Amino acid sequence: MMNSNLKQIALNLVLLLLAFSVQTCVFPLLPFLSAYPNLMLILIFSFGFIRGSASGMCYGLVAGLLMDLSSGGPMGFYTLFYIWMGYLNGIATRYYYEDYITLPLALSVVNELAYNLYLYVFGFLFRGRLGFGYYLINIILPETVFTVVTTLAVYRLFLFISRKLEEMKKGETRPLLNDLYEILKESLKKLLASRTFILGVFFVFLFGVLAVQLFKLQIIEGEEYRKKLHGKDGKDHKAGGDPGQYL
Repeated sequence: MMNSNLKQIALNLVLLLLAFSVQTCVFPLLPFLSAYPNLMLILIFSFGFIRGSASGMCYGLVAGLLMDLSSGGPMGFYTLFYIWMGYLNGIATRYYYEDYITLPLALSVVNELAYNLYLYVFGFLFRGRLGFGYYLINIILPETVFTVVTTLAVYRLFLFISRKLEEMKKGETRPLLNDLYEILKESLKKLLASRTFILGVFFVFLFGVLAVQLFKLQIIEGEEYRKKLHGKDGKDHKAGGDPGQYL
Protein backbone atom coordinates (compact mmCIF):
# COMPACT_ATOMS: atom_id res chain seq x y z
CA MET A 1 0.00 0.00 0.00
CA MET A 2 2.77 2.40 0.93
CA ASN A 3 4.63 1.61 -2.29
CA SER A 4 1.51 2.29 -4.36
CA ASN A 5 0.91 5.61 -2.61
CA LEU A 6 4.50 6.67 -3.28
CA LYS A 7 4.06 5.79 -6.93
CA GLN A 8 0.90 7.91 -7.06
CA ILE A 9 2.65 10.89 -5.44
CA ALA A 10 5.72 10.54 -7.68
CA LEU A 11 3.57 10.35 -10.82
CA ASN A 12 1.51 13.38 -9.78
CA LEU A 13 4.69 15.40 -9.17
CA VAL A 14 6.04 14.35 -12.57
CA LEU A 15 2.81 15.52 -14.21
CA LEU A 16 3.02 18.83 -12.36
CA LEU A 17 6.62 19.43 -13.41
CA LEU A 18 5.81 18.49 -17.00
CA ALA A 19 2.79 20.81 -17.10
CA PHE A 20 4.83 23.61 -15.51
CA SER A 21 7.63 23.21 -18.06
CA VAL A 22 5.26 23.23 -21.03
CA GLN A 23 3.23 26.16 -19.72
CA THR A 24 6.17 28.41 -18.86
CA CYS A 25 8.85 27.35 -21.36
CA VAL A 26 7.09 26.02 -24.47
CA PHE A 27 3.78 27.86 -24.90
CA PRO A 28 5.28 31.40 -24.64
CA LEU A 29 7.69 30.57 -27.50
CA LEU A 30 4.87 29.74 -29.93
CA PRO A 31 4.08 33.05 -31.71
CA PHE A 32 0.87 31.75 -33.32
CA LEU A 33 -0.76 31.20 -29.90
CA SER A 34 -2.47 34.37 -28.73
CA ALA A 35 -3.65 32.39 -25.68
CA TYR A 36 -2.88 28.95 -24.34
CA PRO A 37 -4.45 26.52 -21.85
CA ASN A 38 -3.63 26.75 -18.16
CA LEU A 39 -2.25 23.24 -17.59
CA MET A 40 -1.37 23.87 -13.94
CA LEU A 41 -4.93 24.92 -13.19
CA ILE A 42 -6.35 21.82 -14.90
CA LEU A 43 -4.13 19.49 -12.87
CA ILE A 44 -4.77 21.18 -9.52
CA PHE A 45 -8.54 21.14 -9.89
CA SER A 46 -8.32 17.50 -11.05
CA PHE A 47 -6.26 16.55 -7.98
CA GLY A 48 -8.75 18.27 -5.69
CA PHE A 49 -11.87 17.00 -7.43
CA ILE A 50 -10.73 13.36 -7.63
CA ARG A 51 -8.59 13.01 -4.47
CA GLY A 52 -10.20 15.52 -2.10
CA SER A 53 -9.33 18.83 -0.50
CA ALA A 54 -6.17 17.65 1.27
CA SER A 55 -4.54 16.44 -1.94
CA GLY A 56 -5.74 19.52 -3.82
CA MET A 57 -4.17 21.83 -1.24
CA CYS A 58 -0.85 19.92 -1.12
CA TYR A 59 -0.40 19.88 -4.87
CA GLY A 60 -1.71 23.44 -5.05
CA LEU A 61 1.11 24.45 -2.68
CA VAL A 62 3.71 22.82 -4.94
CA ALA A 63 2.22 24.36 -8.11
CA GLY A 64 1.94 27.79 -6.50
CA LEU A 65 5.56 27.76 -5.33
CA LEU A 66 6.72 26.81 -8.82
CA MET A 67 4.72 29.65 -10.38
CA ASP A 68 5.90 32.17 -7.75
CA LEU A 69 9.55 31.25 -8.24
CA SER A 70 9.30 31.56 -12.02
CA SER A 71 7.21 34.74 -12.17
CA GLY A 72 9.51 36.97 -10.14
CA GLY A 73 6.51 38.61 -8.46
CA PRO A 74 5.49 38.71 -4.79
CA MET A 75 6.12 35.37 -3.10
CA GLY A 76 2.83 33.65 -2.32
CA PHE A 77 0.75 35.38 -4.99
CA TYR A 78 0.06 32.20 -6.99
CA THR A 79 0.48 29.87 -4.00
CA LEU A 80 -2.46 31.42 -2.17
CA PHE A 81 -4.78 31.04 -5.13
CA TYR A 82 -3.80 27.46 -5.99
CA ILE A 83 -4.17 26.30 -2.38
CA TRP A 84 -7.67 27.74 -2.15
CA MET A 85 -8.55 26.33 -5.55
CA GLY A 86 -7.44 22.84 -4.52
CA TYR A 87 -9.45 23.10 -1.30
CA LEU A 88 -12.67 24.40 -2.90
CA ASN A 89 -12.59 21.86 -5.74
CA GLY A 90 -12.04 19.13 -3.17
CA ILE A 91 -15.40 20.01 -1.63
CA ALA A 92 -17.06 18.90 -4.87
CA THR A 93 -15.45 15.46 -4.66
CA ARG A 94 -18.66 14.09 -3.13
CA TYR A 95 -20.23 14.50 -6.58
CA TYR A 96 -17.34 12.73 -8.31
CA TYR A 97 -18.19 9.97 -10.79
CA GLU A 98 -15.61 8.51 -13.16
CA ASP A 99 -17.63 8.89 -16.37
CA TYR A 100 -19.25 12.23 -15.45
CA ILE A 101 -17.55 14.94 -17.55
CA THR A 102 -20.12 17.76 -17.29
CA LEU A 103 -19.21 18.83 -13.74
CA PRO A 104 -15.42 18.82 -14.39
CA LEU A 105 -15.95 21.02 -17.45
CA ALA A 106 -18.12 23.39 -15.43
CA LEU A 107 -15.47 23.50 -12.69
CA SER A 108 -12.84 24.19 -15.34
CA VAL A 109 -14.77 27.24 -16.56
CA VAL A 110 -15.35 28.56 -13.03
CA ASN A 111 -11.71 28.02 -12.02
CA GLU A 112 -10.37 29.71 -15.15
CA LEU A 113 -12.64 32.73 -14.72
CA ALA A 114 -11.75 33.00 -11.02
CA TYR A 115 -8.03 32.72 -11.84
CA ASN A 116 -8.12 35.48 -14.45
CA LEU A 117 -10.26 37.76 -12.28
CA TYR A 118 -7.77 37.23 -9.45
CA LEU A 119 -4.91 38.24 -11.77
CA TYR A 120 -6.87 41.24 -13.08
CA VAL A 121 -7.85 42.61 -9.67
CA PHE A 122 -4.45 42.27 -7.99
CA GLY A 123 -2.27 42.66 -11.08
CA PHE A 124 -4.06 45.40 -13.04
CA LEU A 125 -6.95 47.01 -11.17
CA PHE A 126 -4.87 47.93 -8.11
CA ARG A 127 -2.39 49.62 -10.47
CA GLY A 128 -5.07 51.81 -12.02
CA ARG A 129 -5.42 49.82 -15.25
CA LEU A 130 -9.15 49.70 -15.85
CA GLY A 131 -9.28 48.21 -19.35
CA PHE A 132 -11.38 45.22 -18.30
CA GLY A 133 -13.11 44.96 -21.69
CA TYR A 134 -9.78 44.51 -23.47
CA TYR A 135 -8.57 42.04 -20.83
CA LEU A 136 -11.83 40.06 -21.10
CA ILE A 137 -11.86 39.78 -24.89
CA ASN A 138 -8.15 39.27 -25.53
CA ILE A 139 -7.09 37.20 -22.52
CA ILE A 140 -9.90 35.76 -20.38
CA LEU A 141 -12.22 34.40 -23.07
CA PRO A 142 -9.54 32.86 -25.37
CA GLU A 143 -7.69 31.27 -22.45
CA THR A 144 -10.95 29.93 -21.00
CA VAL A 145 -11.86 28.28 -24.30
CA PHE A 146 -8.41 26.72 -24.68
CA THR A 147 -8.45 25.49 -21.07
CA VAL A 148 -11.91 23.90 -21.35
CA VAL A 149 -11.01 22.13 -24.60
CA THR A 150 -7.74 20.88 -23.10
CA THR A 151 -9.61 19.69 -20.00
CA LEU A 152 -11.44 17.15 -22.17
CA ALA A 153 -8.14 15.39 -22.83
CA VAL A 154 -6.08 16.10 -19.70
CA TYR A 155 -8.83 15.25 -17.19
CA ARG A 156 -9.64 11.96 -18.89
CA LEU A 157 -5.93 11.14 -19.07
CA PHE A 158 -5.46 11.83 -15.36
CA LEU A 159 -8.63 9.86 -14.56
CA PHE A 160 -7.37 6.89 -16.54
CA ILE A 161 -3.96 7.04 -14.84
CA SER A 162 -5.59 7.15 -11.39
CA ARG A 163 -7.79 4.19 -12.25
CA LYS A 164 -4.79 2.25 -13.54
CA LEU A 165 -2.80 2.89 -10.37
CA GLU A 166 -5.73 1.68 -8.28
CA GLU A 167 -5.76 -1.54 -10.27
CA MET A 168 -2.00 -1.95 -9.82
CA LYS A 169 -2.43 -1.92 -6.04
CA LYS A 170 -4.02 -5.35 -6.34
CA GLY A 171 -1.34 -6.76 -8.65
CA GLU A 172 2.34 -7.49 -8.37
CA THR A 173 4.86 -4.76 -7.62
CA ARG A 174 6.99 -3.63 -10.55
CA PRO A 175 9.55 -0.83 -11.04
CA LEU A 176 8.04 2.64 -11.25
CA LEU A 177 9.44 3.32 -14.72
CA ASN A 178 7.76 0.19 -16.09
CA ASP A 179 4.47 1.28 -14.58
CA LEU A 180 4.84 4.76 -16.08
CA TYR A 181 5.59 3.31 -19.50
CA GLU A 182 2.54 1.03 -19.40
CA ILE A 183 0.31 3.83 -18.14
CA LEU A 184 1.44 6.30 -20.81
CA LYS A 185 1.12 3.71 -23.58
CA GLU A 186 -2.40 2.69 -22.61
CA SER A 187 -3.39 6.34 -21.98
CA LEU A 188 -2.29 7.25 -25.50
CA LYS A 189 -4.35 4.42 -26.96
CA LYS A 190 -7.32 5.54 -24.89
CA LEU A 191 -7.00 9.14 -26.04
CA LEU A 192 -6.69 8.26 -29.72
CA ALA A 193 -9.84 6.15 -29.46
CA SER A 194 -11.81 8.88 -27.67
CA ARG A 195 -14.25 10.94 -29.73
CA THR A 196 -14.10 13.84 -27.26
CA PHE A 197 -10.32 13.98 -27.67
CA ILE A 198 -10.65 14.08 -31.46
CA LEU A 199 -13.28 16.83 -31.14
CA GLY A 200 -10.99 18.76 -28.78
CA VAL A 201 -8.06 18.49 -31.19
CA PHE A 202 -10.30 19.74 -34.00
CA PHE A 203 -11.34 22.82 -32.00
CA VAL A 204 -7.74 23.50 -30.97
CA PHE A 205 -6.75 23.30 -34.64
CA LEU A 206 -9.46 25.80 -35.60
CA PHE A 207 -8.38 28.23 -32.88
CA GLY A 208 -4.77 27.74 -33.94
CA VAL A 209 -5.63 28.68 -37.54
CA LEU A 210 -7.50 31.74 -36.29
CA ALA A 211 -4.56 32.74 -34.07
CA VAL A 212 -2.12 32.39 -36.98
CA GLN A 213 -4.28 34.58 -39.21
CA LEU A 214 -4.64 37.23 -36.51
CA PHE A 215 -0.89 37.19 -35.89
CA LYS A 216 -0.26 37.59 -39.62
CA LEU A 217 -2.71 40.50 -39.96
CA GLN A 218 -1.69 42.37 -36.81
CA ILE A 219 2.06 41.74 -36.54
CA ILE A 220 3.46 40.74 -39.93
CA GLU A 221 1.25 42.75 -42.29
CA GLY A 222 -0.08 45.32 -39.82
CA GLU A 223 2.29 48.10 -40.91
CA GLU A 224 1.45 47.55 -44.57
CA TYR A 225 -2.28 47.83 -43.97
CA ARG A 226 -1.77 50.91 -41.82
CA LYS A 227 0.15 52.62 -44.62
CA LYS A 228 -2.55 51.75 -47.13
CA LEU A 229 -5.13 53.27 -44.81
CA HIS A 230 -3.29 56.50 -43.99
CA GLY A 231 -1.02 56.89 -47.00
CA LYS A 232 2.59 55.88 -47.64
CA ASP A 233 3.97 58.42 -45.18
CA GLY A 234 1.71 57.20 -42.39
CA LYS A 235 -0.30 60.44 -42.22
CA ASP A 236 -3.92 61.19 -43.03
CA HIS A 237 -4.42 63.04 -46.32
CA LYS A 238 -7.18 65.45 -47.23
CA ALA A 239 -8.56 65.91 -50.70
CA GLY A 240 -6.90 68.79 -52.56
CA GLY A 241 -8.50 71.59 -54.57
CA ASP A 242 -10.62 74.56 -53.75
CA PRO A 243 -14.02 73.52 -52.39
CA GLY A 244 -15.50 76.67 -53.94
CA GLN A 245 -14.91 75.48 -57.49
CA TYR A 246 -17.72 72.97 -57.17
CA LEU A 247 -20.24 75.63 -56.15
